Amino acid sequence: MLVVNGYGQSLNTSGPLLTPIGQKQCMKECLRQGDCLSVNYWRSQLRCQLNPAVVGPGLALIPDSSGVYMEKSSQPQDLSTGPCSSISCAQTCTDLSNGGRTFCGPTERVYVDCPAGFLWRPAVSLCYKATDISMTWSDADAYCASIGARLAKLDTDAKISIVDSDYSGGALVTHQYYIGGSVVSGATSEWQWVGGTPIDPAFQTLYSLTLTDGHCLLWDFTTRLSMSQYACTFAFPALCEVPVTPVPQTTTTIPTTTTTQPLATTCPSHFRWSATNNLCYFVEEINFTWQDAKTNCESMGARLAILDTAAKLDLIFSDYMSALLLYWRYFIGGYFDDVIYDWKWINGSVIDPNHLMNYPVAGGPGVCLLWTDIDYLYDYPCDMVFPSICEIPIKGCPSNFRWDASLNMCYFVEETHMIWQDAKTNCESIGARLAILDTVAKLDLIWNDYMASTLLYYDYFIGGIFNDSVTDWKWINGSFIEPSFLMNYPVGGGTGMCLLWSDIFYIDEYPCDITLPSICEIPFPSPP
Repeated sequence: MLVVNGYGQSLNTSGPLLTPIGQKQCMKECLRQGDCLSVNYWRSQLRCQLNPAVVGPGLALIPDSSGVYMEKSSQPQDLSTGPCSSISCAQTCTDLSNGGRTFCGPTERVYVDCPAGFLWRPAVSLCYKATDISMTWSDADAYCASIGARLAKLDTDAKISIVDSDYSGGALVTHQYYIGGSVVSGATSEWQWVGGTPIDPAFQTLYSLTLTDGHCLLWDFTTRLSMSQYACTFAFPALCEVPVTPVPQTTTTIPTTTTTQPLATTCPSHFRWSATNNLCYFVEEINFTWQDAKTNCESMGARLAILDTAAKLDLIFSDYMSALLLYWRYFIGGYFDDVIYDWKWINGSVIDPNHLMNYPVAGGPGVCLLWTDIDYLYDYPCDMVFPSICEIPIKGCPSNFRWDASLNMCYFVEETHMIWQDAKTNCESIGARLAILDTVAKLDLIWNDYMASTLLYYDYFIGGIFNDSVTDWKWINGSFIEPSFLMNYPVGGGTGMCLLWSDIFYIDEYPCDITLPSICEIPFPSPP
């Protein structure tokens, strides 16, 4: 008999998804895997999520009418035996009352990466967060882009119902939020989602949308169908979304040179490596003040650890429970900045208040962050002495980017139209740059995406601009563009001109102040 720890609830975390699969087989799959501690299960969809954590500091159960939550530690010992005990998740097995079993085809396993601080709703593949600062729609659009997201695309009844439930459950604090729909004016005006996709006429009819220039969409709990429209110049809070594309797991063995995303550095042998959390860390058991701990980490080519997700905090707790840590509290890389009167990480970034609000952290002059076994995050005077945790940042291609191993290219297609300078700023806001497409192979790669219908348009700004000072073309990194490369394309140059990728010419030029979608990239060194 399965033990259900929460009916009509699910754990607010992300993890591998399995579908289609039965409820018992879902828990059996968790029992087989050492890094699974609990599951969320949706019977109506035969969907299972393997969670790397349980309810604890920073993680709570949320209302989820179609879900159930089960913890591995609560299950009976005999669950891993029986007629389906040897069946892997690739062969979905359902025990029947007559003693037989069924196989309903291969179970698909997919992985998602919803950032810390966002709400993850697996039932509708929605990863979103609310900003409760009121702003115009265009400012909200820019804000979402600045955090690597977009205004939320609530294009189905199921997504809207999820947001309704979150509001009723207290996850949202106000009843109206801008989302990513607006009337785009032109020869003929039309409702569009962010990215330029037209809003389905059936959707417009269902939610009684009127085609009024200058209007934008809101999720609005005060209306019958939770949708309304207002002038885009009005100020409202907003819902941002990180589009999540589940990545199916492959069972085919492929050489790592063609599938592994690049590392900016390798994790030293005396450090511990968690691939799940992309964390390369070292536990220093010698007691130091926070400043001395910082110096000690830097002497090893590391930094005090930035534990900015619940999963990373859980990882340290797992080490503690496995007796890999000698103590119960360790300095990490957070400190209170007296100048701005706010918390900062060691890399200078401000710590997300939504992360800190889950822990008993007050702040104040002269205090620093610790990991602790009970509270996970706590603050103590920086001049006290404790052991510490160091990390070496290991950077790979983010999950919302596309990775091509043959070209060592990590890139992101931004479908929002903007001028070249704004496209440059947008790429930089997500830790990237406008793409340098300096080989035919890279141009072919974008063409292949276009032919596969993964691009919405046929012209995209890239990282080339005509430099008036030297009267020549330059890439975004300041290097000159080879004339022998440009001679193959209809590019003349001139003041105020920028490069774009096009479906017809591959490389073309347009005025920098027109608006187009764009392609960003994160550069990685060429493999040896």
